[in-house]
Amino acid sequence: MRIPNPYFKNTPLYGDLRVEKIVVDYDYPLLMVLQDADDARYLCMCFDTRDSQQWLVSPITDDDLIALLRNEITLARAFRDPNTKKILASMDYDTRAESFQLLDAEEVPEEDYPDPKDYLDPDPGEFDDYILQIDLTRT
Repeated sequence: MRIPNPYFKNTPLYGDLRVEKIVVDYDYPLLMVLQDADDARYLCMCFDTRDSQQWLVSPITDDDLIALLRNEITLARAFRDPNTKKILASMDYDTRAESFQLLDAEEVPEEDYPDPKDYLDPDPGEFDDYILQIDLTRT
């Protein structure tokens, strides 16, 4: 699978976002961690693939990311920080054109968020190396 770098170019507020870690994939990334030029992290989830790929992108703290990877918080909690701006990104299959909407958390359509009961459910130790990497890069 070829991953573009950056994955999203010129997003509003956050700029270019490159892939740091693909967490879940199936033919293409479904859940991944992106980083901006300042190495801030963003959780990115593909929530629709009809007519275009549609993504929800949200800043995430290192603590929340680690809690998600350890199965301590739900996917919904990881995305729903009300103090951050979300991006709804869309990539048209035919034209490959990207479009972005910058939204407050309460403006994101409810159906675009993960189910409030869904956890990541990783295998034991699956993300230990990545968690160590996150810990080593904390500022």
